Amino acid sequence: MKIKTDINLYFSGSGLTKDRCQDFVQLYEIAHSAFDGEYSYKELQEKSTELGGPGASAIRTLIPLFKLMGFVDYSKASIFRFTDDGKVFYYLEKSIIELEQSEIQQRELIIDYLCEAQRKLFWKGFMNLLQSDDENGYKFRIAYSLFDSLGEIEWNEYLYSIYLVLGKENHSIPDAIRILKNNRRSKISYEIYAKGRDGYYAPVATTATSYLKSILETAGLIENTDKQNSSRVTEKFSDFKSFINS
Repeated sequence: MKIKTDINLYFSGSGLTKDRCQDFVQLYEIAHSAFDGEYSYKELQEKSTELGGPGASAIRTLIPLFKLMGFVDYSKASIFRFTDDGKVFYYLEKSIIELEQSEIQQRELIIDYLCEAQRKLFWKGFMNLLQSDDENGYKFRIAYSLFDSLGEIEWNEYLYSIYLVLGKENHSIPDAIRILKNNRRSKISYEIYAKGRDGYYAPVATTATSYLKSILETAGLIENTDKQNSSRVTEKFSDFKSFINS
């Protein structure tokens, strides 16, 4: 099935890769060393660039995700602040970085413990994403619902679901899942084309889903399958469901 759409299929922003988490650590340290009092998002962005920290472009992609997850709080005209969860994340990530560079006994055991605590903090942030009215929040809910109902998905199925839910079709997420199941029985596959700035339609790049896929993998909720461009839930996914429903 060939689908052409004008809507934005991309999960914008950043993943939760090691580099991005280290960028967060740098920003936290710059904020607490460079400012004595209150500061804005723009001032932090400028100060980080000035001091050789994450640049303006990196901050523009990184910080919105951490805001949606509840690790920072700000608006363009207001004071920027790291929340309590953001501070906990900083200390966890900073401790992991230092341990990885050390040679202390039981280092790996301690790192595993801290990484598990960090995953639980990510899960708490995902609860905020699931409740967000932001476009990325809607896309996260769609992905979560697909994995919850189907267990394993091809990422083109996720893109098709965005087309069904956020596009002119205006289906509910349960309706989109029902359509996917019917299409699976009919062995229908998808070719997704998005309209570019030049007005022409082109196949959607894998970067449309790479950030979201990275986020879910880092949190231990999904893993690759033997199929190309396909993922399935891990054993931790059921733990996550229990966590958000507790």
